[in-house]
Amino acid sequence: MRKSKLTAFLSVLIIFVCFFTGCSYSKYNAVMYSMSEEWILTSFLEDNKVRGAYYKNPDYVDGADDSGDEYYYDETSPQYRVFIINDQDTYNAIFKEDALTVDFDKETVYLYIFADVHPNREYYICDISLEKEKVSIYFKLEHSNKKGATAPYQRCLIVKMDKNNASTVEFIKQK
Repeated sequence: MRKSKLTAFLSVLIIFVCFFTGCSYSKYNAVMYSMSEEWILTSFLEDNKVRGAYYKNPDYVDGADDSGDEYYYDETSPQYRVFIINDQDTYNAIFKEDALTVDFDKETVYLYIFADVHPNREYYICDISLEKEKVSIYFKLEHSNKKGATAPYQRCLIVKMDKNNASTVEFIKQK
């Protein structure tokens, strides 16, 4: 009886630890920044809209137009956008000054832009595979019992990791 209680307790403890550690990941020294829109230049985000998100209508005049015209739903842009940042010039064209410290001799940055509805929940890396010249980044939304979805908006995930020779990168959302 005592042995079965100890086994049950240890099993629950293991499940608890696994559940709360989430998708932390240290392979390739990878770090994901999932609430990073404010680090990116507004002009870059405007030039790289994604389908499925709402954007402020530049032609809207407060008080003169119908309030329903203040935002528009993008149905024509690509579903997502992916960028590989390997040098300071590319970094400067995308990021605000001092947004992220990167040593481009040792590190690469990947940027993934997509439409999302979870502004208060973090994304985490679950796995990364590097095959030939392709990086695959598997990521997952943190679990939450809270209701916090909003209208779809443009979200940015940034992954900084060890430099590699990849010429393509894919982000794959896990359930």
